Amino acid sequence: MMGGILDTYRVVSGQLRLARWLVPLFDILYWLAAMVLVFRILYWTNLGEVRLFIFLGLLAGIAIYYTLLSAYVIRYVRLLLKWITAGYRLLLNLIRIFIIKPLIFIYRVLLAILMFFGTASIFLCKFVLQLVYPLWRLVRKPLTAFVKSIRLDAAHRWIRSKISRFKRDK
Repeated sequence: MMGGILDTYRVVSGQLRLARWLVPLFDILYWLAAMVLVFRILYWTNLGEVRLFIFLGLLAGIAIYYTLLSAYVIRYVRLLLKWITAGYRLLLNLIRIFIIKPLIFIYRVLLAILMFFGTASIFLCKFVLQLVYPLWRLVRKPLTAFVKSIRLDAAHRWIRSKISRFKRDK
């Protein structure tokens, strides 16, 4: 069991390319966990008695594991990591295809529609102004005379003086 965990740790740390200062830290953590596990099992099975045959059994277990099982465990862990990375890439691609691309498409369509209507409204405003301008030239002088005749000019000056007073206060 501890050999499988060690092989898994070695493969994962090799695939993740850990920083150099983290490798000794994780090594120490692994060996502390292995020590605690071994002594806990020893305590559970024979009340913590440590004898020579226990060390011989540990060495025999290590030798058997590394000759028979280590290569299979390493291959299995690498295959499992490939599956995990493939699943992660698939998830990212699905998110990109089903969420990000449609949002970008909707944004571009809305932007195109807004730009179309903005351009059309500017064009229509220019067109209407060009149509109304000759009429304005005809109506401007009589309209100005009419405003002066009904004394709106005085009201306009009064409103302007009130507004300019507020501007001076600031």
